[in-house]
Amino acid sequence: REHSPDINRLIDIDMARVVDEHTSTVAISGITCGGCKEIVRQAILGVEGVVSCSVDVLAGEATIRGSVSREALSAALEATGRVILPPGCSLTTLRVGGMT
Repeated sequence: REHSPDINRLIDIDMARVVDEHTSTVAISGITCGGCKEIVRQAILGVEGVVSCSVDVLAGEATIRGSVSREALSAALEATGRVILPPGCSLTTLRVGGMT
């Protein structure tokens, strides 16, 4: 079916948005509770190009859908006192007893 040139242009723009959008998961330092989770989630959602975000406290990760640079995410998270960990890195929490 043929559309007007304006409609075709809008369809092309919408298709470009879909193609540019992707999902990525990043490890983030300092997610230790539900409050931290919400702070991180809100910071990420505030970055231009982010469509959705979910944060896993136990894994210390955020899954982000959208078209956004790692630098923009890093800047938003650094403002909350957190950092994106390098790929392949994760945090381990150790309980140490007997120290006085």
